[in-house]
Formats: sequence, structure tokens, C-alpha cells
Amino acid sequence: MIAAESYSCFHGGATPWQWLRDLFPWVVWNTGGPRSRTRFTWVASSVLAGHLPVQWSRELTVGIPGKENLDLVARAYHTLENLGYRDPDEAAQALPLIPGHRLHCRRVKIGSRRHSGKGPRAAERFLFEALILGRCSQTFYDPCKPVIWTNNRLNRGLALYKPDRFLDED
Repeated sequence: MIAAESYSCFHGGATPWQWLRDLFPWVVWNTGGPRSRTRFTWVASSVLAGHLPVQWSRELTVGIPGKENLDLVARAYHTLENLGYRDPDEAAQALPLIPGHRLHCRRVKIGSRRHSGKGPRAAERFLFEALILGRCSQTFYDPCKPVIWTNNRLNRGLALYKPDRFLDED
């Protein structure tokens, strides 16, 4: 490729692109950059929320509000030990309301007043939500996955949806 400076001395100060545009005015030139091929579309409706006749049903909302510098992993293991479970899998089998099927996850904000109580009910609720968050990836909850507790996973709030009713509406 010839540098723009060498072209400017031969073609009256024009850069290579200007010279080509003047030579072939009927051709639409594409530089091939990634921004030249982008398209933006705003989502007006969703199967998660919106005004469609088909919507997924929300199973539950989970999240542990707190400060991000709080060590929720240590709190989860401490709660697990205080409630008498050896490991997260044993606790997941003992707690009756843990979903047994795959769910779709969507991030949501969690109110700061959740888990404000003390006692065994609050500890069970905390452990229940920590077990579900430990089995959630960015987009799916899978009951067959092992429980992985990290502060990043436990510091998020998720709404869990059952992906159904697509074929029911056809």
C-alpha cells in the first residue's frame, strides 16, 4: 500500500481515499471496519416480561443483599455447619423447595431488606438461596451441576423462569 504522503504530492494533495472517490464516483466504498456492518435493534417485548401472549412463568427470585466486601462464602459454609449439614449436596437434598428442573436466569436487583431476620428460618432461607445461586451460571440454573460458591455468584440477584409454553400456544 502506498502511503498517503506519497499520494499527496502526485494528486493535488488528495489522500488515497479521496482520489479513489473522485476517480470512481458511482462506487460506494466500504472501508471494512467493524462499525460499518453494525445494526442496532431495540427489544420491545420479551418472553420474560412484556405484552406477548406467550410468557415464561417466574418460579422464584433469589438473592442475598449485602455489601460486596462481605465474605458470603464463609457465611454460607458457617450456616451449612450450624444447620448440621456436611456438604452443600446433603443440604440440597434435605431442603424440599429446591427446584429439580432447569430454569432460565435473569439478573435483577435485590432489595436490602431481605434476610434481615435472625434465627433458624432466616438461616434456612439464606442457605436455600445460596444453594440455588451456587448452581446458577450466567443464564441457567441446573440442578445436576455441583454447588460452586464464590462471592461473585452469591452477590447477585436472579429471577428464575421456567422455559415453557412455546408449543402450548401453537
